[in-house]
Formats: sequence, C-alpha cells, structure tokens
Amino acid sequence: MEQFNLKDPTITMLTATNEAHSNDFFAKKDIHGGYFARTFVISETQRNRANSLLVPLTNPPKYPESIEYLKTIAKLTGPFRPLASREVSEEFKFPHKDLVTGEINYFSEAGLLYELWYENFINTVLTQDLRDDTGTLNRFGDSVLKIAMLLSLSKDTNLTIDTASMQLAIDYSQKLIGNVRQMTYGKKGLSDAKDIKTLIIQELYMRETHQISRQMLLKKMWLHFREASEIDEIMNSFDQAGVINVQSLGNQVIYVMPENQVQEYERHFSGKGK
Repeated sequence: MEQFNLKDPTITMLTATNEAHSNDFFAKKDIHGGYFARTFVISETQRNRANSLLVPLTNPPKYPESIEYLKTIAKLTGPFRPLASREVSEEFKFPHKDLVTGEINYFSEAGLLYELWYENFINTVLTQDLRDDTGTLNRFGDSVLKIAMLLSLSKDTNLTIDTASMQLAIDYSQKLIGNVRQMTYGKKGLSDAKDIKTLIIQELYMRETHQISRQMLLKKMWLHFREASEIDEIMNSFDQAGVINVQSLGNQVIYVMPENQVQEYERHFSGKGK
C-alpha cells in the first residue's frame, strides 16, 4: 500500500464550527474544489447526554501512557502491510476474481472485506446514477482505508490493518457521506441524479416478493440520504398514501407493496398507465 506511506508529509487538523459560521465560511470553491472530499465531517446537532462535568470520570484518560504511545506512532515510517497479492500465501489465502480483468487475486481477511465492499459501493454509484459535485464519492475508498489505518494504529504499531478495524472503518465512513450532505445541503454539493422516492418504488417493484426490511432498505439507499429519519418520513408518507404497507416481523420493520400497487406500476412501466 505504497499510496499510504507514513513517510509522506501530511497535515492533520481537528477543527470545529457551527452551522451559522460554516454557511458563511464555505464557498462554492470549497464545495466543488475538493475540500469536502478530503475532509472527515462530523455533524452533530443534539447533545449526547446531560453532563454537569462535576462527577469524576469512571475511566479517566491516562495522559502519560497516551503521550508515550503517540510519540511511538510519530516515529513510524514506511508503508502499511499489503492487503492483497497476485500469489497465494498463508497471509493472502482468500481468492477473488477481479471484475474487470477476470484474474484471480489473493487477499487477507481484511483485504477481502474491503474488496467486496468496494465492488458493491462502485456498483451502487454506477447503477443508481449518482452525481457528486464535491468529489467525496471519488475519494471515498481512500477515506475508508485511511480510517482503517488510524483505527489499527490505535491498537498497535505493526502497520497492519486488522479485520475489525476495516469493518469499523466501513461503518464509520458511510456515516460521513450523510455528514457531507448536511454541510453542503442547499449549496449544490453532493446530489443525486435520481429522486430517492423513485428509487425506493423501483426497488420494491423489482423485488420478487415486492417487500424489503427497513434495515435492508437503509443499507441499499444510504448514499441517497443525510439521516435515516429521511427514509422513515418517506416510507410513512407512502404508507399513508397506500403505496406500501408497514408490517412488523419480530424486531424488524418490513415494507410491503400491495398487489394493487404492483399491478398499477406494471401498467405504468409497460406504457399502459396514465
């Protein structure tokens, strides 16, 4: 992974702002010039919990130990260990066919996890005709790898991305897309070529059972919304309009398209509808 070499000079900043300041601070050049594509945005609008800060912490920070560990990390040089190889070995024992070349390459467990996620991510971007004016989607794979590196470094200094860190990086990074949407909303930033309501209808109509769980829908549509509550609002409006039925199955919420709606969309897509 030479592209992520610790010998390369980098600048890391931890900054904070609020909506009032950011609206004036971020101009068109920041939206379209790649600033957001290179930035990990954490957007919070609500207090996590009430805390007067008077009660001593259960697990207070161990500053001396943390300082020494950060000093050790600062001395690291060289690349992280590769995640894949063209040759099978004990380290790279998971085969996977390249979708473009058809070649069989071999991955570590963390490498295969990333490769499968990346293929699905790229397929979603292409098939759902996403447009990204900020450049975030183009650099999103790199962002996942960078976060995985940071998480791995928080555990040890062997410059190896472990599977757990890779999975956390994927989970955390997907939330960053929504945060960028919040920061650029109304500024022609990250935007979609297709309306999310249309995509949801198409998804339900094309599925053999014409139903999908809320969890699966969020997983498939995460690139299209800023917060999960947006999907909930859309599905509630669909339910009230009779386009879907909201059902419960154990602890899962299931969205079902009624048969009369299926038939109506069949007529529509066949050119017989209004």
